[in-house]
Amino acid sequence: MGGLGVVVTESKGGKTSDYQLTLAVKSGKFSATRFYNQQLTENRVDFAGWVWDRLVIPKHRFVYWQLLNSLLLTRDKLVRIMPIHDIRCPVCELKEESHDHVLFDCLFAKHVINHIWSWLGQVTWPTSISDLCDRCFLARHDIQNRMINAVDAATFYLIWQNRNNCLFNLFCSSPRRISQDV
Repeated sequence: MGGLGVVVTESKGGKTSDYQLTLAVKSGKFSATRFYNQQLTENRVDFAGWVWDRLVIPKHRFVYWQLLNSLLLTRDKLVRIMPIHDIRCPVCELKEESHDHVLFDCLFAKHVINHIWSWLGQVTWPTSISDLCDRCFLARHDIQNRMINAVDAATFYLIWQNRNNCLFNLFCSSPRRISQDV
């Protein structure tokens, strides 16, 4: 038992300290919620500041967050939970649809990137999700990088939106149109 009548349990390789118990006390009363929340370890992600940056449009943030966490429902993921007749990319119809293919390797995505380079300049474009995560981790948080990040988020959002239009509405935009919308 601890000093507050609380059973001391194992925590993070040792016993719960009196300091942790003291932090869980508010106005002289022990709070189980505060104690529990102290025991949780947060999984901080290095790219969160880039995704939730104020320069990134809110609807782009959501897709950007899903992309960086590999949570977009591409056909390679959907086929694991339901039968899908054709798992090829609905845009190019050449390769299996995956996060990296749709947003980095697809011929359509490459054409969009080339059009964006024509007005943005030759910036280093990520080649995969892990490359994008590394870039977010290593980049300085200055206005130039924040603007490039906002362009990245808009580009990925619009490529993903185009993929959905090709699949569900049977209408695909041109790479030039996507570049203009960015």
